[in-house]
This record gives sequence, C-alpha cells and structure tokens, in this order.
Amino acid sequence: MVTSDELGWLIFLSLAAVLSFIYAKRRAVVILPALMLASLLSRWLGLKPFEPLLQFSSLATALLVFIVGLELNVDFVRREKERIVLMSFFEFLFMLSIFYVLRSVKDIPLSLAFMATIIASNEAFALAASNDPDIRALSMTISVFEDSFAVFLLSIGFFSSAQVSIGGESIENLMLLSIALMLMLIVLAKFFNKLVRSIEDRNAKILLSLLYLLFLIVLADLIKLPEALVVFIGGLALAIHGFDEETTRALETYMSIALMGFVMSLPYVIQEELTSEIFMKGLAWGLCFSIIAFIVRSLILSAATFLSGLDLGSCLILSLSLANMGEFGLLVVFELMRERIIPAELALGAMFAYAFNLTLVSLVVRRMDYIVHLIRSRTPSWLIVRMKSVSAEIDNFIRIAMKEESFRSYLYELVILVAFVYIMTGVAQWSSWSIMSYLFSLIVFGAFIAAIYIVFQRMSELLHFKDFTGRSFFLLILRYTMLYVILAPLLVSLENLLRTGSPIKLSHPISLFFIFISAVLLLKGTKLIASYMSSTVKRREVKRTEEKKHRGD
Repeated sequence: MVTSDELGWLIFLSLAAVLSFIYAKRRAVVILPALMLASLLSRWLGLKPFEPLLQFSSLATALLVFIVGLELNVDFVRREKERIVLMSFFEFLFMLSIFYVLRSVKDIPLSLAFMATIIASNEAFALAASNDPDIRALSMTISVFEDSFAVFLLSIGFFSSAQVSIGGESIENLMLLSIALMLMLIVLAKFFNKLVRSIEDRNAKILLSLLYLLFLIVLADLIKLPEALVVFIGGLALAIHGFDEETTRALETYMSIALMGFVMSLPYVIQEELTSEIFMKGLAWGLCFSIIAFIVRSLILSAATFLSGLDLGSCLILSLSLANMGEFGLLVVFELMRERIIPAELALGAMFAYAFNLTLVSLVVRRMDYIVHLIRSRTPSWLIVRMKSVSAEIDNFIRIAMKEESFRSYLYELVILVAFVYIMTGVAQWSSWSIMSYLFSLIVFGAFIAAIYIVFQRMSELLHFKDFTGRSFFLLILRYTMLYVILAPLLVSLENLLRTGSPIKLSHPISLFFIFISAVLLLKGTKLIASYMSSTVKRREVKRTEEKKHRGD
C-alpha cells in the first residue's frame, strides 16, 4: 500500500521531472533552476521532499568545494598568471567596494541576501557560450577564484554581519594555520597523487579520493578551521600536482547528484511557516535580485576583463555568460538561513533569484553571437577604436612590464605591504587600548607613504624606461586603484583612533618621526622578502623549462 510520504515523494519528483523536461527541451545550459522552482513550489504546497536525495545532499557542500579546488587549471594559470592577477585584482576590488557600500544600508539582512547573489558564478554558461579554449579556461579560472573568495569570506565570518566577525587574533591564527596547512597538504598531495596513479581500478581511485575528502573534513574539525576552507585547500593541493582526470570526472558525477539534492533541499531548510504572503514576497524579491545581480555582475566582469587586456568580444562573452548566481551563492544563503540572519522572504528571494537568474543567462547564452554583434554594431566607432588602443596598451603592459623581473619584484613588495596593512588593521579593530590604535595608525600611515613611493617612484621610473608614458589611461587607473587599496585601511585606522582616542597627537614630531621610520623599515623589509620571492619564482621557472625540454628530448 502506498503511504502518504511515498505519494508526496512521487508528486515532488514528478513536478521536478516535468520542469526539468521543459528546461531541457528549451536547451537550457543547466536544469538546476527547474529543480529549485520545483522544490520551492513543493515547499509552498506542503509536499514531502524526496528524503533519499536530500540525505545525499549532506555531502554536497564538501564535494562542491573539493571539486572547485580540483578544477583549477594550474598550467593555464602559470601561463596567463599576469593577466589573471590583474583581472582578479580589479574584480575583487569592485566587488568588495560594492559590499562595503551595501554595508552602509540600514537593512543588513537585505544587503547580505543580495551579496549572496553576486559573490560567485557557474562556469558552465561560459563553456556553453564559446568554443575558444582560452576563453573557456579563463572562465573556469575566474569561477574558481570567485569560489575561493566566497570560501574565504565565509571563513572569516563576513556574511554574519557584512563585516569581519572574528577577532584580530583569530584572523591571524586563521591565516597562519591556512598557510601551514597549504604547505602540509601540498606535500601530502604529491604522495597521494602518485598512489592514485599507481591504481588502475577506477572504483578504488574514487574510494581513495572520498577517503581523502573525509580526512580533510576530520582535519578541519581537529584544528578548528572552517570545513570549506580546509577542503578547498586540499583540492587545490591535488590540482597543483595534476590530479587524475578520470577520477575527477567520476567525482563530478557524484557531485552533480549531491548538488541536485542540495538545491532541492534548500527551501526545506526554512523553519517558518510558508504562507502565500511570504511566498509572493520571496517571488518579488527574487525577480528584483535576479535582474540586478545580472546587471551588477556583468558590469563588474566587463570592467575587470577589459582592464586585463581582453578584446571587446571576449569581454562581452565572459561578462554576460558569467553574470549568473553560482552554487556558492546558495552556500552563503544556506549559512545565512542556518544562523537565522535573514528572514524567510529574503531567503526565498535569493532562491528564486538563483532560478530566474540562471534562466535569464541561459537565454542570453543561446543568443550570444547575436547579442555580441548587436552591441558591437551599436557601439560608436570612436569608442571601439579607443577601446582597442587601451586593450593593446594593457596587453603590451602584461607582455613587457609584468614579465620584467624588477617590475614583478615591485609588485611583490606592494602585495606584501597590502597584506601586512590589512592584517594590522584587522588586529587593530579588536584592540580597545588607545596606545595600540595610535601605534597601528602610525604604522599604516608609514605603509601608505611606502606604497606611494613604490607606485609613483619605482614603478613609474621602470615603466617610463619601458616607453609607457604618464598619459596612459590604464596606468592612471592602476596607480590609483593600488593606492585606493592602501587608503581604505588607513581611513579605518583613523576611525578607530577617533573612537578610542590618541595619547599623542598625530601632528606631534614623535608621531611624524615614527611614521617615517615605519615607512623606511617597511620598504627595506618588503624589498628583502620580494627579492627572495622573485628569485625563487625565477628558479622554479628555469627548472620547469628544463624539465619540459628534458621530456621533449
């Protein structure tokens, strides 16, 4: 005899199957929006979910993060690292700026729900939009970097309140433990990869990989680090050494099933009673979120890809196809619901946004050639000429300046300086002592002076030597965005100083002397570390070239 639960499962799966069939017939890139809509409708109608599939979804988060780490094309990243660094720098700069603008909004839950819709993307749409191997590889890399960015923000508690919600000491511990863990797992992954390659049976390889995944989950619990961060680092460590492709494809199949369960389980995570009013409000929010997220993500990616030297066609393909809400956005929504940070209507809104946004991007991808041609034909010819000129200039910059050892050394100095400043600012935010806020502010002032010297003196001299003039549009943007990155924590330090009070005035000779001493010491220290990093990278590149020649022989 058929039970009521079994009948509910049958109706639930029938609804999901019908919507999936419609999406498949319409040549949608993915059927996940259909599953989300089916689950949302089922939750509203009070239908029982298909429990076996939902139970399998418990592995979805870990598998999703693990596969993302494995998917990184390390060879492509090494070949195009300069372009990828520029693109990631601009994308994350624009994204964080938007996040902090949203942070000023009174309605924190609303801003957090919207952040979840733009934090990451699904690369499947870009893979469907283009057959160009470079664009496909670049879309995969962008998506992996966005996912790692989302994992990092989740790990530091950013989505708890649109700001870092763990103490400065905890941030230091998180970063130090992450670096130590990365080094340890890279060594471990080398031996694990050899073990997997030595086995011919595919099922044994899969079981070993799942055992490795379970080891990472247990390790995260033992060392008190976020599970997503540890699992991602573990997957990335395997990718660095080149993990077995057959096993990766098999794990992706498992992940697809788990992901379907995860997507269909999300509406059932909502504890509140789902009334028609809440459902309709969620539907309205979903429509708004999906359209705004598409516009915001496409603008961010258009700017980031253009400023990394890509031509107009490639920029349009990448920005339009990656203007979707990825599964890591759903992961953020899941965390927000679990912590009861956002109300039911906003949680529903983010889920509807996922379904509507992916449907919209599917329609765009199906007409990509027409849309790209339409935009090109409507763009004024003078603007296209100007964009080509800037793109060629950026490409030349990547080809000449960023491959110059001296320039790379200056970039390393700047990266070290920025990382140091943000760590110091994070620690200072959690100090209630006025003397500590005062000292941190002076050090950050010194770092700002050091950054100005590196950007406007050392880099400018080298670029002028390489025939890059001061009238360059790209260099103007690059200089001021670099200073913007340093200026933001400086202003945060000043706000903290105003809040706690200063034992000595900043205009006092002692303060000025300490600022200049800090600047000199930071310049010396960063130069020393950057020189070591530059020489290490050069040795590895030489070694890699020799190994390739040896394999060729």
